[in-house]
Amino acid sequence: EAAINPIRLYGYKQVDSVQQGERLDLIIAIENISNTLMDSIQVSYRVVDNNFNNLPFTYSIEAPLSPEEVIFDTISIPTSTLISVNNVWYEINPFVGPRPWQLEQYHFNNLFTHEFNVYRDKTNPVLDITFDGIHILDGDIVSPNSNIVITLDDENKYLIMDDESLIQVFINYPNSTNQDSLVLIDPNDYKFTKASLPKNKCTIEYQANFKTDGVYELRLMANDKSNNISGDGDRAYDQRISFEVLMESSITQLINYPNPFSTSTRFVFTLTGSEIPDNVFIQIMTITGKVVKEITQDELGLINIGRNVTEYEWDGTDKYGDKLANGVYLYKVQVRHNGADLKQRKVSISTSEGSSTLANKYFKNGLGKMYILR
Repeated sequence: EAAINPIRLYGYKQVDSVQQGERLDLIIAIENISNTLMDSIQVSYRVVDNNFNNLPFTYSIEAPLSPEEVIFDTISIPTSTLISVNNVWYEINPFVGPRPWQLEQYHFNNLFTHEFNVYRDKTNPVLDITFDGIHILDGDIVSPNSNIVITLDDENKYLIMDDESLIQVFINYPNSTNQDSLVLIDPNDYKFTKASLPKNKCTIEYQANFKTDGVYELRLMANDKSNNISGDGDRAYDQRISFEVLMESSITQLINYPNPFSTSTRFVFTLTGSEIPDNVFIQIMTITGKVVKEITQDELGLINIGRNVTEYEWDGTDKYGDKLANGVYLYKVQVRHNGADLKQRKVSISTSEGSSTLANKYFKNGLGKMYILR
Protein backbone atom coordinates (compact mmCIF):
# COMPACT_ATOMS: atom_id res chain seq x y z
CA GLU A 1 0.00 0.00 0.00
CA ALA A 2 1.64 3.25 -1.21
CA ALA A 3 0.42 6.68 -0.15
CA ILE A 4 1.32 10.32 -0.79
CA ASN A 5 2.23 11.60 2.66
CA PRO A 6 2.65 15.44 2.91
CA ILE A 7 3.61 15.12 6.62
CA ARG A 8 6.97 13.70 5.47
CA LEU A 9 7.69 17.12 3.91
CA TYR A 10 7.88 18.82 7.31
CA GLY A 11 9.65 22.19 6.98
CA TYR A 12 9.21 22.36 3.21
CA LYS A 13 6.60 24.68 1.69
CA GLN A 14 5.36 23.98 -1.83
CA VAL A 15 5.76 26.90 -4.24
CA ASP A 16 2.39 28.40 -5.19
CA SER A 17 3.40 31.28 -7.51
CA VAL A 18 6.09 31.86 -10.12
CA GLN A 19 6.91 34.35 -12.86
CA GLN A 20 6.06 33.33 -16.41
CA GLY A 21 8.92 31.26 -17.77
CA GLU A 22 10.18 30.23 -14.34
CA ARG A 23 10.03 26.48 -13.68
CA LEU A 24 7.76 25.31 -10.88
CA ASP A 25 9.44 22.63 -8.74
CA LEU A 26 7.29 20.43 -6.52
CA ILE A 27 8.38 17.67 -4.14
CA ILE A 28 6.03 14.77 -3.41
CA ALA A 29 6.65 12.29 -0.59
CA ILE A 30 5.63 8.71 -1.48
CA GLU A 31 5.58 6.22 1.41
CA ASN A 32 4.99 2.48 1.59
CA ILE A 33 2.64 2.30 4.59
CA SER A 34 2.32 -1.48 4.47
CA ASN A 35 4.69 -4.24 5.60
CA THR A 36 4.93 -5.65 2.07
CA LEU A 37 7.61 -4.82 -0.49
CA MET A 38 6.08 -3.01 -3.45
CA ASP A 39 7.15 -3.34 -7.04
CA SER A 40 8.33 -0.34 -9.10
CA ILE A 41 5.74 2.42 -8.97
CA GLN A 42 4.51 4.22 -12.04
CA VAL A 43 3.96 7.98 -11.73
CA SER A 44 2.02 10.33 -13.97
CA TYR A 45 1.11 13.99 -13.72
CA ARG A 46 -0.63 16.60 -15.80
CA VAL A 47 -1.22 20.34 -15.71
CA VAL A 48 -4.67 21.85 -16.16
CA ASP A 49 -4.18 25.44 -17.30
CA ASN A 50 -6.43 28.45 -16.75
CA ASN A 51 -8.47 27.51 -19.85
CA PHE A 52 -8.92 23.91 -18.60
CA ASN A 53 -6.58 22.47 -21.21
CA ASN A 54 -4.90 19.25 -20.07
CA LEU A 55 -1.14 19.20 -20.54
CA PRO A 56 0.14 15.70 -19.77
CA PHE A 57 3.77 15.10 -18.86
CA THR A 58 5.94 12.06 -19.33
CA TYR A 59 5.57 9.01 -17.12
CA SER A 60 8.38 7.82 -14.96
CA ILE A 61 9.06 4.62 -13.02
CA GLU A 62 10.26 4.91 -9.46
CA ALA A 63 12.46 2.35 -7.70
CA PRO A 64 10.79 -0.43 -5.60
CA LEU A 65 9.46 0.63 -2.20
CA SER A 66 10.36 -1.32 0.91
CA PRO A 67 8.02 -1.28 3.92
CA GLU A 68 7.96 2.18 5.60
CA GLU A 69 10.38 3.51 2.96
CA VAL A 70 9.80 7.06 1.62
CA ILE A 71 10.67 8.33 -1.86
CA PHE A 72 10.87 12.09 -2.43
CA ASP A 73 9.90 12.62 -6.05
CA THR A 74 10.63 16.05 -7.61
CA ILE A 75 8.78 17.26 -10.68
CA SER A 76 9.67 20.42 -12.62
CA ILE A 77 6.92 22.13 -14.63
CA PRO A 78 7.74 24.64 -17.40
CA THR A 79 5.52 27.75 -17.34
CA SER A 80 6.43 29.66 -20.50
CA THR A 81 2.98 28.94 -22.00
CA LEU A 82 1.02 29.29 -18.74
CA ILE A 83 -0.61 32.32 -17.12
CA SER A 84 -2.97 32.97 -14.21
CA VAL A 85 -4.30 30.11 -12.04
CA ASN A 86 -3.37 26.52 -12.95
CA ASN A 87 -3.48 23.11 -11.29
CA VAL A 88 -1.15 20.14 -11.32
CA TRP A 89 -2.61 16.64 -10.82
CA TYR A 90 -0.17 14.01 -9.65
CA GLU A 91 -0.95 10.29 -9.37
CA ILE A 92 1.05 7.25 -8.32
CA ASN A 93 0.20 3.75 -9.48
CA PRO A 94 -2.31 5.15 -12.00
CA PHE A 95 -5.03 3.10 -13.64
CA VAL A 96 -4.01 1.47 -16.89
CA GLY A 97 -7.31 0.38 -18.37
CA PRO A 98 -9.70 -0.93 -15.70
CA ARG A 99 -6.95 -1.68 -13.12
CA PRO A 100 -4.11 0.21 -11.47
CA TRP A 101 -0.48 -0.52 -12.37
CA GLN A 102 -0.37 -2.90 -9.39
CA LEU A 103 -3.04 -3.89 -6.89
CA GLU A 104 -3.35 -1.91 -3.65
CA GLN A 105 -5.81 -1.71 -0.82
CA TYR A 106 -6.81 1.94 -1.53
CA HIS A 107 -6.33 4.46 -4.31
CA PHE A 108 -7.63 7.74 -2.82
CA ASN A 109 -4.27 8.32 -1.10
CA ASN A 110 -2.42 8.02 -4.41
CA LEU A 111 -3.60 11.42 -5.66
CA PHE A 112 -2.15 14.88 -5.10
CA THR A 113 -3.28 18.23 -6.52
CA HIS A 114 -1.67 21.63 -6.22
CA GLU A 115 -2.94 25.03 -7.38
CA PHE A 116 -0.39 27.59 -8.50
CA ASN A 117 -0.39 31.03 -10.06
CA VAL A 118 1.81 32.15 -12.98
CA TYR A 119 2.33 35.90 -13.16
CA ARG A 120 2.27 37.02 -16.77
CA ASP A 121 5.23 39.05 -18.01
CA LYS A 122 3.79 42.53 -18.67
CA THR A 123 6.95 44.64 -18.73
CA ASN A 124 8.09 46.07 -22.06
CA PRO A 125 11.64 45.27 -23.15
CA VAL A 126 14.06 48.17 -23.65
CA LEU A 127 15.45 48.91 -27.12
CA ASP A 128 18.77 50.74 -27.53
CA ILE A 129 20.82 51.87 -30.57
CA THR A 130 24.42 53.08 -30.86
CA PHE A 131 26.53 54.18 -33.83
CA ASP A 132 30.21 53.34 -33.30
CA GLY A 133 29.46 53.07 -29.59
CA ILE A 134 27.72 56.48 -29.38
CA HIS A 135 24.09 57.38 -28.67
CA ILE A 136 23.41 59.92 -31.41
CA LEU A 137 20.76 62.65 -31.52
CA ASP A 138 18.12 62.63 -34.23
CA GLY A 139 19.66 64.11 -37.38
CA ASP A 140 23.31 63.71 -36.32
CA ILE A 141 26.05 63.08 -38.87
CA VAL A 142 27.54 59.55 -38.75
CA SER A 143 30.20 57.62 -40.62
CA PRO A 144 29.08 55.84 -43.81
CA ASN A 145 30.82 52.79 -42.32
CA SER A 146 29.16 53.01 -38.91
CA ASN A 147 29.05 49.94 -36.71
CA ILE A 148 25.39 49.99 -35.65
CA VAL A 149 24.58 47.98 -32.51
CA ILE A 150 20.97 47.37 -31.48
CA THR A 151 20.19 45.77 -28.12
CA LEU A 152 16.90 44.49 -26.72
CA ASP A 153 16.93 44.10 -22.94
CA ASP A 154 14.17 42.24 -21.07
CA GLU A 155 13.73 42.06 -17.31
CA ASN A 156 12.35 38.49 -17.47
CA LYS A 157 15.13 36.13 -16.40
CA TYR A 158 13.41 32.98 -17.68
CA LEU A 159 12.03 33.63 -21.18
CA ILE A 160 15.35 33.91 -22.99
CA MET A 161 15.69 36.29 -25.93
CA ASP A 162 17.15 33.78 -28.39
CA ASP A 163 15.17 34.42 -31.58
CA GLU A 164 16.39 36.96 -34.16
CA SER A 165 12.81 37.49 -35.36
CA LEU A 166 12.16 39.37 -32.09
CA ILE A 167 13.74 42.44 -33.74
CA GLN A 168 12.99 43.79 -37.21
CA VAL A 169 15.24 46.47 -38.67
CA PHE A 170 14.16 48.80 -41.52
CA ILE A 171 16.15 51.53 -43.32
CA ASN A 172 14.64 54.44 -45.20
CA TYR A 173 17.13 55.74 -47.77
CA PRO A 174 17.71 59.41 -48.76
CA ASN A 175 15.45 61.42 -51.05
CA SER A 176 12.46 59.11 -50.53
CA THR A 177 8.96 60.53 -50.70
CA ASN A 178 7.06 57.32 -50.02
CA GLN A 179 7.44 53.88 -48.53
CA ASP A 180 9.11 52.44 -51.65
CA SER A 181 12.59 52.95 -50.23
CA LEU A 182 11.79 51.42 -46.81
CA VAL A 183 13.88 48.25 -46.72
CA LEU A 184 13.72 45.41 -44.19
CA ILE A 185 17.31 44.39 -43.53
CA ASP A 186 17.98 40.73 -44.29
CA PRO A 187 19.09 38.86 -41.12
CA ASN A 188 21.96 37.46 -43.22
CA ASP A 189 23.37 41.01 -43.41
CA TYR A 190 23.86 41.41 -39.67
CA LYS A 191 25.08 39.37 -36.71
CA PHE A 192 22.52 38.33 -34.12
CA THR A 193 23.74 37.32 -30.65
CA LYS A 194 21.16 35.68 -28.42
CA ALA A 195 20.84 36.54 -24.75
CA SER A 196 22.69 34.68 -22.05
CA LEU A 197 20.67 34.32 -18.84
CA PRO A 198 20.28 35.73 -16.28
CA LYS A 199 21.12 38.95 -18.20
CA ASN A 200 18.39 38.72 -20.81
CA LYS A 201 19.77 40.99 -23.54
CA CYS A 202 20.08 40.07 -27.23
CA THR A 203 22.12 42.06 -29.75
CA ILE A 204 22.16 42.88 -33.45
CA GLU A 205 25.41 44.18 -34.93
CA TYR A 206 25.12 45.75 -38.38
CA GLN A 207 28.20 46.94 -40.24
CA ALA A 208 26.91 49.74 -42.46
CA ASN A 209 28.29 50.59 -45.88
CA PHE A 210 26.27 53.58 -47.05
CA LYS A 211 27.19 54.87 -50.52
CA THR A 212 25.13 58.05 -50.88
CA ASP A 213 25.10 61.44 -49.19
CA GLY A 214 21.85 62.33 -47.51
CA VAL A 215 19.53 61.71 -44.59
CA TYR A 216 18.71 58.10 -43.69
CA GLU A 217 16.22 56.81 -41.15
CA LEU A 218 16.45 53.66 -39.06
CA ARG A 219 13.13 52.15 -37.96
CA LEU A 220 12.85 49.30 -35.46
CA MET A 221 10.12 46.94 -34.30
CA ALA A 222 10.81 44.59 -31.37
CA ASN A 223 9.08 42.47 -28.75
CA ASP A 224 9.95 39.96 -26.04
CA LYS A 225 8.87 36.31 -25.75
CA SER A 226 5.59 37.41 -24.11
CA ASN A 227 4.84 39.71 -27.09
CA ASN A 228 5.36 42.85 -25.05
CA ILE A 229 6.52 45.44 -27.58
CA SER A 230 9.49 47.69 -26.89
CA GLY A 231 7.69 50.95 -27.64
CA ASP A 232 4.33 52.69 -27.54
CA GLY A 233 1.58 50.53 -28.99
CA ASP A 234 0.06 53.60 -30.71
CA ARG A 235 3.10 54.01 -32.98
CA ALA A 236 3.78 52.11 -36.18
CA TYR A 237 7.44 51.61 -35.20
CA ASP A 238 8.87 51.14 -31.72
CA GLN A 239 11.82 53.42 -32.40
CA ARG A 240 12.89 55.73 -35.23
CA ILE A 241 16.06 57.76 -35.60
CA SER A 242 17.35 59.73 -38.57
CA PHE A 243 21.00 60.37 -39.36
CA GLU A 244 23.02 62.09 -42.07
CA VAL A 245 25.87 60.66 -44.12
CA LEU A 246 28.41 62.95 -45.87
CA MET A 247 31.05 61.03 -47.82
CA GLU A 248 33.55 63.92 -48.09
CA SER A 249 36.02 64.38 -45.21
CA SER A 250 35.65 67.79 -43.58
CA ILE A 251 35.56 69.51 -40.22
CA THR A 252 33.72 72.51 -38.82
CA GLN A 253 35.55 75.16 -36.83
CA LEU A 254 36.39 74.10 -33.28
CA ILE A 255 34.25 76.29 -31.02
CA ASN A 256 34.98 76.45 -27.33
CA TYR A 257 31.98 76.12 -25.03
CA PRO A 258 31.04 77.74 -22.76
CA ASN A 259 32.39 81.07 -23.92
CA PRO A 260 32.98 83.19 -21.85
CA PHE A 261 33.99 80.69 -19.14
CA SER A 262 35.18 80.90 -15.57
CA THR A 263 36.35 77.43 -14.55
CA SER A 264 36.69 75.35 -17.73
CA THR A 265 35.72 75.09 -21.41
CA ARG A 266 35.57 72.30 -23.97
CA PHE A 267 35.89 72.25 -27.75
CA VAL A 268 32.92 71.41 -29.96
CA PHE A 269 33.11 70.43 -33.65
CA THR A 270 31.69 68.08 -36.28
CA LEU A 271 33.58 65.66 -38.53
CA THR A 272 32.27 64.19 -41.77
CA GLY A 273 33.55 61.38 -44.01
CA SER A 274 34.83 58.06 -42.76
CA GLU A 275 38.38 58.77 -41.51
CA ILE A 276 39.55 60.33 -38.26
CA PRO A 277 42.28 63.02 -38.68
CA ASP A 278 45.68 62.00 -37.39
CA ASN A 279 46.74 65.45 -36.16
CA VAL A 280 44.65 68.01 -34.28
CA PHE A 281 46.63 70.82 -32.69
CA ILE A 282 45.33 73.89 -30.82
CA GLN A 283 47.41 76.94 -29.88
CA ILE A 284 46.01 79.47 -27.39
CA MET A 285 47.56 82.97 -27.49
CA THR A 286 47.26 86.37 -25.94
CA ILE A 287 45.96 89.15 -28.18
CA THR A 288 49.60 90.11 -28.80
CA GLY A 289 50.29 86.65 -30.29
CA LYS A 290 52.20 85.08 -27.38
CA VAL A 291 51.49 81.32 -27.16
CA VAL A 292 50.38 80.45 -23.61
CA LYS A 293 48.98 76.95 -24.13
CA GLU A 294 49.21 74.12 -26.68
CA ILE A 295 46.73 71.22 -26.79
CA THR A 296 47.41 68.03 -28.77
CA GLN A 297 45.01 65.47 -30.19
CA ASP A 298 46.04 62.94 -27.54
CA GLU A 299 44.96 65.39 -24.85
CA LEU A 300 41.61 66.08 -26.52
CA GLY A 301 40.56 62.43 -26.11
CA LEU A 302 38.53 60.14 -28.34
CA ILE A 303 37.32 61.70 -31.62
CA ASN A 304 34.52 60.25 -33.74
CA ILE A 305 32.79 60.97 -37.04
CA GLY A 306 29.87 63.29 -36.34
CA ARG A 307 29.25 65.58 -33.39
CA ASN A 308 32.15 65.90 -30.93
CA VAL A 309 32.46 67.50 -27.51
CA THR A 310 36.01 66.91 -26.29
CA GLU A 311 36.70 64.98 -23.12
CA TYR A 312 39.43 67.54 -22.47
CA GLU A 313 38.46 70.62 -20.45
CA TRP A 314 40.82 73.57 -20.52
CA ASP A 315 40.83 75.25 -17.13
CA GLY A 316 42.29 78.59 -18.23
CA THR A 317 45.86 77.88 -17.11
CA ASP A 318 49.04 78.33 -19.14
CA LYS A 319 51.57 75.64 -20.08
CA TYR A 320 53.11 75.94 -16.60
CA GLY A 321 49.80 75.42 -14.81
CA ASP A 322 49.40 79.05 -13.73
CA LYS A 323 46.02 80.74 -14.00
CA LEU A 324 45.72 83.23 -16.82
CA ALA A 325 44.30 86.66 -16.20
CA ASN A 326 40.75 87.55 -17.15
CA GLY A 327 40.34 88.82 -20.67
CA VAL A 328 40.29 87.93 -24.35
CA TYR A 329 42.46 85.16 -25.80
CA LEU A 330 42.88 83.94 -29.35
CA TYR A 331 43.27 80.37 -30.53
CA LYS A 332 44.34 78.71 -33.76
CA VAL A 333 43.44 75.17 -34.83
CA GLN A 334 45.32 72.88 -37.20
CA VAL A 335 43.60 69.68 -38.42
CA ARG A 336 45.50 67.39 -40.79
CA HIS A 337 45.12 63.89 -42.20
CA ASN A 338 47.77 62.03 -44.18
CA GLY A 339 49.84 65.21 -44.28
CA ALA A 340 47.11 67.45 -45.77
CA ASP A 341 44.83 70.00 -44.12
CA LEU A 342 41.29 68.77 -43.67
CA LYS A 343 38.66 70.69 -45.63
CA GLN A 344 36.85 73.34 -43.61
CA ARG A 345 33.10 72.87 -43.55
CA LYS A 346 31.01 76.00 -43.14
CA VAL A 347 27.89 75.76 -41.03
CA SER A 348 25.22 78.41 -41.39
CA ILE A 349 23.60 79.97 -38.32
CA SER A 350 20.77 82.45 -37.99
CA THR A 351 21.19 85.76 -36.19
CA SER A 352 19.07 88.88 -35.76
CA GLU A 353 21.11 90.38 -38.58
CA GLY A 354 20.47 87.46 -40.97
CA SER A 355 22.36 84.30 -41.85
CA SER A 356 26.10 83.91 -41.40
CA THR A 357 28.59 81.12 -40.78
CA LEU A 358 30.31 80.02 -37.60
CA ALA A 359 33.62 81.05 -39.16
CA ASN A 360 32.36 84.62 -39.75
CA LYS A 361 30.81 84.95 -36.30
CA TYR A 362 33.50 83.46 -34.09
CA PHE A 363 36.63 83.47 -36.26
CA LYS A 364 38.63 86.09 -38.12
CA ASN A 365 41.62 85.29 -40.30
CA GLY A 366 41.58 81.73 -38.98
CA LEU A 367 41.74 82.81 -35.33
CA GLY A 368 39.05 82.03 -32.77
CA LYS A 369 38.27 84.29 -29.83
CA MET A 370 37.59 83.14 -26.26
CA TYR A 371 36.96 84.96 -22.98
CA ILE A 372 38.09 84.14 -19.47
CA LEU A 373 35.77 85.72 -16.91
CA ARG A 374 36.25 84.56 -13.32
